[in-house]
Amino acid sequence: MDLLNGASVKVRTEIAVDEKTSTTEQGRLLEDLGREVLETQNHSVIQEIRLTGAEVDLLATHKNTGEKVFVECKAYRDKTISAEVLAKLLGNVDIQDVQAGWLMTTSELGKDAKGIIEKRQSRPPEERRRLQVYTSEQMAQLLIQSGRCVDPRAINLPQEYRYSEEVTLLISNVGRFWAIPIVHASAGIPQKVAYFHAEDGALVTDGKVLDSLAKVNSTFESLEVIRELTSKRLSKLVSSVDVIKDEFDNIVPVPMAVDWSDYRPARPVDFVGREMAQNDAMNFFDSVRRGTASSRLIAIKSPSGWGKSSFLNKLRERCRDKNKGSRFYLYPVDCRTAVSGRYAELALKKCFDSAIEDGFFEFDEPVTFGSSSGVFSEASIRRALEVLKSEQKIIILFFDQFEEVTTKVELEDLFGSVQSLSYAVDALAENVVLGFSWKTDGTVPQDHPAYHTWHNLADRRYEIELSPFSAAEVTNALNKFSKQLKNPINAQLKRMLSDHCQGYPWLLKKLCIHVFQVLVKGNAAQSDILNKALNVEELFKKDLSGLNANEHACLRRIALESPAEFFQIENTFDGDTVKRLIDKRLIIRNATKLILYWDIFRDYVLTERVPFIPIRYIPRTHVSSYKQALQALLEKRRITQSTLERRLKIGAGTADNVARDLVMIGNAERLRKEGKIELLQDGEAAVCGAIHRFLLNHEVLRRLVVVHGPGFKVSESQIAEIMKDVFLGSDFAEKTWLTYTKLFVRWLEAFKLISTSVDNVEHTPDIPIPKRLAEVVSQPRRSRSRIFIGEAPPQRVLDFISRLQKGETPSATDRNSLYVLRALNLIPAANVLSFIENPPRHGVEKWLASKVAVQPTITAVWRALDERPETSPVHLGEFVAVLRGSKLSDASKLRYGTSLQVWLRWAQQILG
Repeated sequence: MDLLNGASVKVRTEIAVDEKTSTTEQGRLLEDLGREVLETQNHSVIQEIRLTGAEVDLLATHKNTGEKVFVECKAYRDKTISAEVLAKLLGNVDIQDVQAGWLMTTSELGKDAKGIIEKRQSRPPEERRRLQVYTSEQMAQLLIQSGRCVDPRAINLPQEYRYSEEVTLLISNVGRFWAIPIVHASAGIPQKVAYFHAEDGALVTDGKVLDSLAKVNSTFESLEVIRELTSKRLSKLVSSVDVIKDEFDNIVPVPMAVDWSDYRPARPVDFVGREMAQNDAMNFFDSVRRGTASSRLIAIKSPSGWGKSSFLNKLRERCRDKNKGSRFYLYPVDCRTAVSGRYAELALKKCFDSAIEDGFFEFDEPVTFGSSSGVFSEASIRRALEVLKSEQKIIILFFDQFEEVTTKVELEDLFGSVQSLSYAVDALAENVVLGFSWKTDGTVPQDHPAYHTWHNLADRRYEIELSPFSAAEVTNALNKFSKQLKNPINAQLKRMLSDHCQGYPWLLKKLCIHVFQVLVKGNAAQSDILNKALNVEELFKKDLSGLNANEHACLRRIALESPAEFFQIENTFDGDTVKRLIDKRLIIRNATKLILYWDIFRDYVLTERVPFIPIRYIPRTHVSSYKQALQALLEKRRITQSTLERRLKIGAGTADNVARDLVMIGNAERLRKEGKIELLQDGEAAVCGAIHRFLLNHEVLRRLVVVHGPGFKVSESQIAEIMKDVFLGSDFAEKTWLTYTKLFVRWLEAFKLISTSVDNVEHTPDIPIPKRLAEVVSQPRRSRSRIFIGEAPPQRVLDFISRLQKGETPSATDRNSLYVLRALNLIPAANVLSFIENPPRHGVEKWLASKVAVQPTITAVWRALDERPETSPVHLGEFVAVLRGSKLSDASKLRYGTSLQVWLRWAQQILG
């Protein structure tokens, strides 16, 4: 189109209804639009094939030639048109035996769909005619040209206002209207919307109609509706408080620490590790620059306190490295300053303004944006994108702390606008990237808009997950800590810090700052710190000690409302109280918001519960030696390390490792000044309970239960794979992994959390906790033969034997059949697929039944049922416990007893 008040105009079509309108009624609006567009092309609808809310399929014919056309009408708001839609349409052309397929859509075409259309332009005319796409803009143009709605250029608008360069033909359950947004003078995004009747261009002033339009779920629902449009200045139309300007001004980048000991996200100079994750992100940005990336969305994921914000600060520095040509501009914003659903648009505007101000690319005019559905429709942003493309530069807007805003009810609209912006950026496929940092240990209800926003975008984004620090990364962090101390950290303290933090970045920083403060004050020597297992609660209590009642109440209010409004808090509590909390680094001010220094600390202030810290420490001591050390401590309570050496007949280095395990498992404390080790529990039951809790909460065992389920049966090699995943980044030789695995399995077996046999490790969650050290089985594992318990039913085992004979490879579902064959001594091991005794070519059933009939468990069950036919499966399962020499839960007895009954009856039936 030409001009609207001096600006070039783009038109689009949108179908929107209120919540009370049924999907059928919504479909009728889409059908009516499709019929009208077809009529402008001299076609008429002859059949309605399908009608739903956002999708309508029609069969049309040309009034003169009789040519039939299959028409798909789509009006998505939450996704773009994919290449699959076009492929399906071409398929329907063949299925319906028609001459062409038309797609009429109010949605944007995705990158791949655009590629298909572009490729087809070079084909012969008759092939191009088989697939035609009518976009949102083309449909509006056709309706204007056919006189079915007024040309928006003819609408009389006051010249004083700045209008959006994109106007929308809104087809709603209320009627048809031209929606013309008014752009905010300084923020550069739509602020208000004026509605005009589509048939004559008259301003809509009827209050009831405007109230109904305000309830329509359109892209304008967040804009204020203009009820009177006169030649007054725009300032007369806005309230005395400019909410959009205030929110725009309060959009701030991710905060950064002022020094090493500051709890805020680390300065790039203090940042350590994450080299692989950094390189992954930079490679993704470069693939966008080169045009080879299939997505424009990226996510950084990890639990709380794993350094996502610090990672973004480091990434921002790398992006602006002048030695690499400053090809990338990363602008990470702190979402905790969001106050409305317009935040995403405002953040994008702020990002571009900042890039221009910093001289990232040459652009000499203000950048303006359209509504959330057509955010890149304005001429100025299109010109800015052309400059970025010509200079081969990429702008990256990162939403940090994105999940934090899920706690604010007033921000529910934000997730819809973020989703629309994400689809727009991804469909545009230009030199703009949207990023998100997401806390994986948070809980977002499935009915919350954020849940759907996040999961709807899952297949579109490139994801990078941060793992715990590797041993090398912990060492690098401790080296930086040593520089802050201006003294080397002694080997003992370095090892203790490394053990206690277990690779968790937040815990390492908390420990280092705690140690730093203790040493700077001169209250202790390095050798006196961290002599017992870490108690995070003590560190958090230390943060709160010394606060008066008013400071404590203020801190709790900020935690409760986080992010809290600075001026409201200052009015409720005095300014000095807020200042003292800031000076103590317990709270942080970010623009007009106040937050606690860590969300982990905030949770503690609100609940008085410390976060669960999965245990990753692997004991180095063998169970037998550890038992001897505990027996010595139970006798004396305090012993010297030399006593430990004599008692266990070990050297000083080995004794130091035993003491280290005693501390990390939580059984003892080291009194370094006295050179002694002190027991922390009273009595054997408490000692055994502490070890059991340590093992029960160990990340390796927890991960095994998550991956393989409670009561799992796995091999040691499978446990080694889980261990590699838990200690991702640790570069051990395969032999070392197996050594650690065997040692850890031994600990689990000793405390009856698992049972072992030749072939597998079985989870035994129902076994009682040992109460005495004598119950802890510490002797080296003996090779035990597997007893027959019939894990898989007879027919499944027979089918499996048949498949093995044909040379087929077992699948994961064949595991129990393998255990049955191993127990019958028909194969050497569950992972060795060769028969010790080959099954006969005929009579396999009788051959297998004869093997089963002589099994001790089967003969025991047969005798029991012969004497008492009413014997319960639970009682039958007791035979398994006796033959295994271990206790079983009633549930396990029931399972095993039932399986053995099935096999006994089958064998009796086969053998007669």
